[in-house]
Amino acid sequence: MDTQGLATLLTCVLDSSLVKENETFMFHMNLKEKELIIHVQYPLDIKNMTPSNKSILNIILNKYHGTKIMDSKDMKIILFIE
Repeated sequence: MDTQGLATLLTCVLDSSLVKENETFMFHMNLKEKELIIHVQYPLDIKNMTPSNKSILNIILNKYHGTKIMDSKDMKIILFIE
């Protein structure tokens, strides 16, 4: 994964529409061999994510054969990188 792809992914995942000012949230990123796992727990509902960030996130998921597991305030993304 190139740095631009990673920066774009993090921009989407850390979408300001999901985090209120002065609110805390949990962010964890782990690279295990060729598997990148990002786990975020937001203070606001994920349905607030901007449509453009949803689209970009789906493009990245397709490019890296990734999966996305979501509930109302929790998102886990698994990407397979080489």
